[in-house]
Formats: sequence, C-alpha cells, structure tokens
Amino acid sequence: IVRQSGFEIDVQIKAKILLQEELEFIFPNRIYDFVWKVDNLFDEDYNPINFTKPNSIAKIYLPKKVPPNGILRKKIGD
Repeated sequence: IVRQSGFEIDVQIKAKILLQEELEFIFPNRIYDFVWKVDNLFDEDYNPINFTKPNSIAKIYLPKKVPPNGILRKKIGD
C-alpha cells in the first residue's frame, strides 16, 4: 500500500490481481489483518479495470479504513 486516504488505497502492483480474487491485508499489528474479496479495481486515472498489470499502481476502495504500513497478498489456503 503506497497511499491511503479514507477508504481508498493506492497499491504498487507486483503481480496480476483479478476482480473477485481474495486478498489478505497484513499489518504490523496483526489485530488489523483481514481478508477481502476484490469487488473494485481502478487504474491511476480512476478508470474501472478487471485486472491489474505488474509494475503499475491500482486504486481500490475498501469497506473500512486501514492503518498505515500494510501490505497485501493473494490469499493462500484457508
């Protein structure tokens, strides 16, 4: 997560993310960790997209505010 403002975050993309894929949000204080199914993705100009491209910035609107210094990854396992 490179920027956050309210419920909006900007993410530096390292691997392709698809709509409806589950992501894990991980923070230094594990109490804030959560899993979320991607229901929106936008490019840097706020155009809706169905997937991200590596080495780009994507905007995501989350159902809740997140603390600073978080990372996200594709959910692995249950």
